[in-house]
Amino acid sequence: MDIEKTNTLTLSVLEEAPAYHQWIFDKMRPWLGGTVLEVGCGVGNLTGLLLGNGKVIASDVNEEYLQIVENKFRGHRNLKTVSLWDIRRPPPQNLDITIDSIVCSNVLEHIEDDERTLGHFYQILPPGGRLILLVPALKWLYNLLDQELGHFRRDNKEEL
Repeated sequence: MDIEKTNTLTLSVLEEAPAYHQWIFDKMRPWLGGTVLEVGCGVGNLTGLLLGNGKVIASDVNEEYLQIVENKFRGHRNLKTVSLWDIRRPPPQNLDITIDSIVCSNVLEHIEDDERTLGHFYQILPPGGRLILLVPALKWLYNLLDQELGHFRRDNKEEL
């Protein structure tokens, strides 16, 4: 199966799991700063909750997802912008807004060179800024489903 189609299907299924997204949001809420950069926003499953907390820049590598997010949250006072960004590359030059927090939920496992990407995040965050990172855990659970979803790894807490 095509990884892009698999990921889109997964995001569609997860749209029907608001309690899951609320649980994730509740865990990260204490660490969120004023302006949040959501990397890998997908179709906006978490974006709506982030918008209720403060200013949000939603970014993704998929233009179709960004269009969905833009349509879904058009006119929301806390949506600063949607931004096309492949996090494997340096941050876009037009990202001239001070970012207080970066939310990266179920994205980093799709990036082969995760250390370089974390370096990109470091470039954006000011001193005291926060990276809120959610990745699949338990390295020994890595399986065919992970491969089908385009995951390069699962992480142990110590390695992460």
